[in-house]
Amino acid sequence: MDFEECINFANENPRCFLATIDGEQPRVRGMHMLFCNERGFHFTTGNFKGMHVQLKINPKTEVCFFSQKEARSMRVEGTVEFITDMKEKEAIFKKIDWLKNIIGTHDNAMWTPFRISKGRAYFWTMAVNLEKPVYIDFDLSR
Repeated sequence: MDFEECINFANENPRCFLATIDGEQPRVRGMHMLFCNERGFHFTTGNFKGMHVQLKINPKTEVCFFSQKEARSMRVEGTVEFITDMKEKEAIFKKIDWLKNIIGTHDNAMWTPFRISKGRAYFWTMAVNLEKPVYIDFDLSR
C-alpha cells in the first residue's frame, strides 16, 4: 500500500468524521473533504467556529473515511496546516464550485481552508480486525 491508495480512497469517499480536542473533551463532526492530492487532505471551516479554535490550540486530528460498498475504513491521523497563501486559497476556491455559495469570494476573511499534510493512515476491514495496523506514513509538507 502507498499514499496513492489513500488519495484514491479519500476522493472516492469524501464524507468523513474529523476529531478535535476541546480542553479535555473530544469532539467529532461529520465533514465533506474538499479533495485529497499530493499536498494532503484538504478541508474548510470558518474561523468563527469551534473546530477552528480547537485546531488552532491543538492542531492534531484524526479523520475517518468509510466506504459502505467495501465495508472498509481509512483512518488518518496527523497535524493540521492552515492555508493562508492567497493564491492557494484562490486555486482551492476555483476548484470547488459550491464554495462560492457559502463564502462568496476566495478572500473572505472568515474562510479558513486547511489540510493534513503530515501524519499516517491505515485501512481497516473486519478481515484485519485482530491484526496490528499497517501504517502508511506521509509527509507532504513543503
